[in-house]
Amino acid sequence: MTYKIKYDELISKAKARGWTRSTAEVYIEMHHIIPKSLGGSDKKENIVALTGQEHYEAHRLLCLSNPNSSALVHAWNMMCSRHKQFVDAEEYAYLRCLYSKFHSEKLKGKVPHNKGKKHTLAARKKMSDTRKGVPSHRKGKKLSEETRVKMSKSKAGVKRKPMSKESKEKMSKTKSGVKRSESAVDSKRKWTYITPMGEFKCSKEAAKAIGIPAITIFYRCKKAIKGYSLTLFIAST
Repeated sequence: MTYKIKYDELISKAKARGWTRSTAEVYIEMHHIIPKSLGGSDKKENIVALTGQEHYEAHRLLCLSNPNSSALVHAWNMMCSRHKQFVDAEEYAYLRCLYSKFHSEKLKGKVPHNKGKKHTLAARKKMSDTRKGVPSHRKGKKLSEETRVKMSKSKAGVKRKPMSKESKEKMSKTKSGVKRSESAVDSKRKWTYITPMGEFKCSKEAAKAIGIPAITIFYRCKKAIKGYSLTLFIAST
């Protein structure tokens, strides 16, 4: 039995009942016998009352008998979210393939609605206020060693794009008027990294000699833990 015949039988059964919103004995949904996407109208003779399950079945049969209609595919997809208990796994997989195909074609060549648009200051402030006090979803979580290795490999050999003149000017403006610390201004000021393995001019040099990350050495020297410390001196002119 074809899907078209099954659909016609379902509609004939519903028509014979003659239910309306006021006379129906159960919950009903109104359905277009000939879908509007196939030329149907809103006239009374093209409307029939179906139960929720029958309405789902009607759209399933319509889509299976008209797989090239994007509107009918979309309608069945919407019905699936409402009537999950009636969905067959294989048919659902078939439906999702159809839906994905039509959705992809629909978006092809279209520019995203928010491309090139910037949030207003008021909108940015509102977004900032809603996030205040809300901890980051990654707070307290550490990346696994496997994830770190993958991230490192994905970035290997990737060169950062040169900064545009406009970006450089923006950075310069944001830093204008900001007072730098005395140590940053005095270019002759240097640090000596004192470790259990000896003294070094920089953390990278110490890292090579000791065999631990430079950031670890910097942290230990800054906090003066485990025999590590920092000594400040001024280089001779």
